[in-house]
Amino acid sequence: MEYRRIKGMSDIYFPEIHKWHFIEDKARNFFCGRLYEEIRTPVVEYTSLFQRSIGEASDIVSKEMYTFEDRGGRMLTMRPEMTASVMRAAVENNLMGLREPLKLFYFGPMFRAERPQAGRKRQFFQLGVEVLADESALTDVQVIKDLAFFLEAVGFKKDDYTIKNVGCDQCRPKFIEKLKDFFNAKLSSLCGDCNFRFEKNVLRIFDCKNPACKKIAAEAPKIGDNVCEKCH
Repeated sequence: MEYRRIKGMSDIYFPEIHKWHFIEDKARNFFCGRLYEEIRTPVVEYTSLFQRSIGEASDIVSKEMYTFEDRGGRMLTMRPEMTASVMRAAVENNLMGLREPLKLFYFGPMFRAERPQAGRKRQFFQLGVEVLADESALTDVQVIKDLAFFLEAVGFKKDDYTIKNVGCDQCRPKFIEKLKDFFNAKLSSLCGDCNFRFEKNVLRIFDCKNPACKKIAAEAPKIGDNVCEKCH
């Protein structure tokens, strides 16, 4: 019988725990002051929730989730991220009918069964926000600004941010078709995982860490050249 902590998970105690209290208290005051409401969701959800939202071809779903079958034969997963759980809670509890836009913030433990390495844990803690029932691009800008100001409030000094975009339901399908045409001619040079991703979700090829695959992906069509006017 083992009496040691699991590799990739940490005990948090004094004086380190006081830093956690500082950040958690700052987060509540900061985001509540900007009209966000805190939400807490279960640590365990049905596996299908994450397969549907993240995509079966992602490394998170195929390699990194803590998934198990319970006594009732249900497939359950310890949450690897929070967005899917927040969306599920908002829909199931009709939260968007109570307030529009619905501004939520959260923090708590997430779990990924990846190889422990510097800066990565199997149990890690994540703080984030979601704004629902508001499609304005200005709201995206406000969310980014809120998170940037929060990082400054807890002592970080950084003013460079990378904005990523995968398009909308209008331009993304056309972009995906361009990617399929591009990668189809290079399947023999891609790893086995990327061949699987090609069939399931070609966008996930960009997640591959294989140097050869990364070199090929760097030459692929760019989303910035293929978005519609609204996404631009």
